Amino acid sequence: MKYSRVMGELLASAIATRQTTTPDFLVPVPLHQERLLERGYNQAHKIADIIGQRLSIPINARSVQRIDQQGSQVTLNARDRAKNLRRAFIAVDSVAGKNIAIVDDVYTTGATAQALATTLLKADANSVSVWAFARTP
Repeated sequence: MKYSRVMGELLASAIATRQTTTPDFLVPVPLHQERLLERGYNQAHKIADIIGQRLSIPINARSVQRIDQQGSQVTLNARDRAKNLRRAFIAVDSVAGKNIAIVDDVYTTGATAQALATTLLKADANSVSVWAFARTP
């Protein structure tokens, strides 16, 4: 993604001026393996890399996997997005007691962030926040 460095730098700057506590690690929103192979990169991971470097926060991209391959969320309404993501993620590494920040490029309805945060909290994460570059109406 050509703009991931700019997006990561801008988001890191915004977080540095507003965030009062530092998470234990960042979790970029994972892509399903098929989607990753198709696209060739994970935009959330590229943004998280920049934020992690700039703010000295480790990235744990292996703690959660996307196990359900859904179609594109772009054309779905909020209810259908949530339904589409109901069983999309699974925690595969221990996150117990950890404070985590999910990193994504765009926050639309919050369905992805909610599904991922729910997965992390069910795996006993202490807290989960969401850091996204953009928010759509």
